[in-house]
Amino acid sequence: MSVLNALTALIPVLPIAIKIGNAYGIIRSDLAIRGELIGKSDLWIAAHAKSLGLTLVTNNESEFQRVDGLKVENWAKV
Repeated sequence: MSVLNALTALIPVLPIAIKIGNAYGIIRSDLAIRGELIGKSDLWIAAHAKSLGLTLVTNNESEFQRVDGLKVENWAKV
């Protein structure tokens, strides 16, 4: 745990904006209703990108394409 404390002392840990938390809840609910849940970390990533209107660049398209309205690009495909 001391390594984690040392790391967080060097890197500011910012609170999650309300709109990101709201997006998380909406996306999770939608995916649960459809039976298409994604991992919790991926859900936070998707909520962050979607709430800010950003394009998510990932090689994990199959996971993130389940999120309605999320712009996804795969730069690994040539």
